[in-house]
Amino acid sequence: METKQAKMCGEEKIHAINNILLEWWRESGRQLPWRKNRSLYGTVLSECMLQQTRVSVAIPYFLRWMERFPSFTATAEAPEEEILLLWSGLGYYSRARNFQKLCQKIVKMEQFPETPREWQQLPGIGPYSAAAIASIGQNYDAIALDGNVLRILIRLHADWLPRETFRDKNLAAKNLQLLIEVMKIPGRCGAIGEALMDFGTEICTPRGPKCNSCPIEKFCSLKKLNLSAATIPHFSKATRPPVHVHRLWCRGIGGIWLVRSQRSRLRDFYELPVLSEKFLSLPVIHTFRRTICGICYVEHVHDFDGSAALSPFFPTETDENAQIIAVEDLNKIPISGPHRQCIGKILAEKEK
Repeated sequence: METKQAKMCGEEKIHAINNILLEWWRESGRQLPWRKNRSLYGTVLSECMLQQTRVSVAIPYFLRWMERFPSFTATAEAPEEEILLLWSGLGYYSRARNFQKLCQKIVKMEQFPETPREWQQLPGIGPYSAAAIASIGQNYDAIALDGNVLRILIRLHADWLPRETFRDKNLAAKNLQLLIEVMKIPGRCGAIGEALMDFGTEICTPRGPKCNSCPIEKFCSLKKLNLSAATIPHFSKATRPPVHVHRLWCRGIGGIWLVRSQRSRLRDFYELPVLSEKFLSLPVIHTFRRTICGICYVEHVHDFDGSAALSPFFPTETDENAQIIAVEDLNKIPISGPHRQCIGKILAEKEK
């Protein structure tokens, strides 16, 4: 293939890397549940769950989901509250709603989407997920380009890439598009994509890469340039100050005061109510952090063991979304993972 990049980095080198990686993957690839019993539905579900989530965290959720909702139709017809409850703890809850909307659209289609462009028309599916679903689930000739793949390709071909590529993820993706085209093997792109994902997780890791165990070390341009793989690439990230949130722990008769969130990302999830600023003198009994869309929230939980009646400390006295939830019913309602862990720790501490 006559492309500028193919000439610069060499088609033979690219094809040799592909063959070695595929052989390595056959012997050392991860045994994941969505690979054990492959289906298009399982592929779509796993890709939606893996957005912003580590594989080790997603696996138990995937297994529970497949047991409860084993098909597009089952998910499409499920009550939303049950969808949110099963997703509870996985974070980024718009993914759950989008996945159900996707299933509802698919069951009305005469045939499945067949290309990345068609998959991108469905809720919650971006360019990476669309390429991954089409290539892995339908054998379409596309290679999904995520952070893992970017990191590997930059390290392998650093000798001809502009230095800015080491620091800017968007520029890296743009500069590597032609190289991605050269990498494609008809009928094998899904396997190449999965091999690259596993290789970036097991060998060519962000920090502490296992260069001594790397089957394609001889092709790595960083050695020729005498650059440390642990520092290349170094994509810059915008830093934002943490946001502090103050919440209330209040026990009424029979349970804990919770509020059903109306925020778009956590809509209909229960959480501890936000405390009015004038009552911040109440003692803090627990502090936890969580990150939403790149913003770190530091949440301070203040203690008020009130009576059955709403106390003057309670910030949402007339809020119809506020209610007492019995401890034994906490597992029956959708609660975000950080709040569920927080409630469990406070209950355990109170029982000592």
